[in-house]
Amino acid sequence: MSDDSLQQELATLYAETMALQILFVTFCSAIVASGTASTAAAVVETFDKAADILTAMQMRLGDIADVRHTGGAVRIVEELRTAVFEAR
Repeated sequence: MSDDSLQQELATLYAETMALQILFVTFCSAIVASGTASTAAAVVETFDKAADILTAMQMRLGDIADVRHTGGAVRIVEELRTAVFEAR
């Protein structure tokens, strides 16, 4: 794969990731805004579970996994959580 095609593939992946994150945040924010307290609590619980799963994976994999992947995933979950609840 040439450098140009690799750069194009990376740009496409970045764009897809950004689009999915924006859709996810918008969707979760709409659920929280239009729902009840129990609906908002379910969204909070979803973020909590995701962070717990990723943290457990990080601990289980240890040095086998690249911290940029596991730690980065935890960071992204927390950034998405912040975006959802700041959008209200």
